[in-house]
Amino acid sequence: MADSAVSFLVEKLAILVEKEVKQLKGVRREIEFIKDEFEHMKAFLERAESPQEDDPQLKVWVKQVREVAYDTEDVLDEFMLNLAKDHGHDCTTS
Repeated sequence: MADSAVSFLVEKLAILVEKEVKQLKGVRREIEFIKDEFEHMKAFLERAESPQEDDPQLKVWVKQVREVAYDTEDVLDEFMLNLAKDHGHDCTTS
């Protein structure tokens, strides 16, 4: 009887682990995509900030790209904090 209960729990854990792995694989692809996009943004900023560039529209785009980067950093920080809390690592306590 206990053996069947343990077998059931092992099966249930295997299903949960499989779902978690699938979610992580999906997230990994999304993270790679975001990383690539930010590398493009970085290259754009480096080129746009060259001393030869004085286009006002380009300066507006640079400002907007920077704001997106800062907002994204805030979202990632919040995500990491929530992830740590979900896994029992509360970063707010010492």
